[in-house]
Amino acid sequence: MKAFLKEQNKILDDLKIVHHSINLNLIRNKENLIKKKPSGFPNYKNVELETFIDYKYNGSIIPLGEIYNLIGIDVDNKQDTINKYNIICEDQEINMDTLTVETVNKGYHYYYKLTKKQKDKLKNFNSSNDMLYNLKIDVKYNNQCFFGPSYISFEEDIYKYNIINYTEIALLPCLQFCYKPI
Repeated sequence: MKAFLKEQNKILDDLKIVHHSINLNLIRNKENLIKKKPSGFPNYKNVELETFIDYKYNGSIIPLGEIYNLIGIDVDNKQDTINKYNIICEDQEINMDTLTVETVNKGYHYYYKLTKKQKDKLKNFNSSNDMLYNLKIDVKYNNQCFFGPSYISFEEDIYKYNIINYTEIALLPCLQFCYKPI
């Protein structure tokens, strides 16, 4: 676990992305779906966090928003969303070559930077859930965070939030991308 987290944290450090260690456990809900149960969350709303790493914790968060110039696109692995999203991105020539984390449920977190104009337009935007392209895709910005690299042992299996595309963070392709269903 520690070697995995060290490798993943180095990537975030190299990209100068703020991240903060937390504990992350998994539970099953009534529908037998795996849900996340974090603890040790810092106050990340309306404050600027600095990177904090402690390997006694098994996970991390990556804060998003204007302060960090990061917006996150959360593509869930539900109802063929990943395939449909990939087709839309290809058809619209949306740049997907950006820092990407695979989630514990085999979805993806895509990270993008914004231009000054985009930041100005999104100044009061926090999040939208299941609205992008009418798919199971969330957009997170101000006062939001994503789970970052994490290593969780649960029911005799290992689950990870794992960086799968280690590259510079791309600019958000277009402002409509954030809130315009098609």
